[in-house]
Amino acid sequence: MELSNQFTKEQLIAKAQEQIEFIRRTQVTGAGREHVDMCGELFEIALASLTAEAVAWTDEQELRDVEKGGCGYLFTVKPVTPNADPRRVIKLYVTPPAQVVPKTLPCSVELKPGLIIGKGCKTDTLLRALQNRATILKGGAK
Repeated sequence: MELSNQFTKEQLIAKAQEQIEFIRRTQVTGAGREHVDMCGELFEIALASLTAEAVAWTDEQELRDVEKGGCGYLFTVKPVTPNADPRRVIKLYVTPPAQVVPKTLPCSVELKPGLIIGKGCKTDTLLRALQNRATILKGGAK
């Protein structure tokens, strides 16, 4: 990830952590809560991206080989191969840095015989959230 020269990676990590803690302590209700929660999710995604560690690396030539023949080489990242040209290194990660799926459902739900959905919640929004959570809990998140 390319960062601007204005702030160091460490400064951005510290600021994201600070904002996440601030948001967790913020007492907001009503329409403002959704905005605050969304900001919290954004900071968590940013923090995960900034702290994610590469598991391997490759370069453009290897990616072309994959495109042509379906096979390419991955290089070790700890340490990066000694003769590697740092300008060619494309770092690879095992999973996306953060899941963009809500930790809670968008409204109240009662799982009695049938499904009772809280007022003001679109059925398709709830069903999508339930499906996403089920996928994550099964370990199948992409």
